[in-house]
Amino acid sequence: MTDCSTATKCELLAEAARQFGRVRLSVTGTSMLPAVWPGDTLSVQREPMVAFRPGQIALFGRDGGLVAHRVVRNSDSVLITRGDRLRYDDAPVLEEELVGRVVSLVRNGREIPVEVSLVCRAAAVVLRHSDFAVRVLLGIERRLRVLRMQWRPAAEGAA
Repeated sequence: MTDCSTATKCELLAEAARQFGRVRLSVTGTSMLPAVWPGDTLSVQREPMVAFRPGQIALFGRDGGLVAHRVVRNSDSVLITRGDRLRYDDAPVLEEELVGRVVSLVRNGREIPVEVSLVCRAAAVVLRHSDFAVRVLLGIERRLRVLRMQWRPAAEGAA
C-alpha cells in the first residue's frame, strides 16, 4: 500500500499517469511484503483494465490514497486484487480507480523483478499468518539498511 499524505497528491499522481502514461512513486506500506518493501520505488505505466493479468501489480486509488496490490482476477469490468501478505481480497477495483500497472521496482538503487518467485510466494504465506514474522522481518530490514548506510561512506572514502 502506498500512503499519500493528502487525497490531492494522490489525485495529481493519477492525473500525471493519465497525461504522461508513466509515473514513479515510493512505497510506504507493508501489504505487499516480501515482494515490495517500504521505501521501494515503483514505476507505474497507464494501461487499460482489459490488459491486466493475474500476478501483475495494479496501482489504484482507494479512500483518498493509493494502493499497489497484485491482481487475482480480471473480469474485464473490475479487477480483484489482494496484497501479498493479506488474507482477503480487496473490494473490486473499478476502471475509474485504476492508475496503472507496476512495470518496475527499484530497491537500494537496483532494479528488482516485479514477477513473484516461488520463494517469495512461500514467504508471503508465512507473513500472511504471522504479524510477529512481519515485525521480525521489518526489524532485520531496518538493521540492514543502517549497516548499508554506515558501510557506504567508508567504502567511498577508501576509493
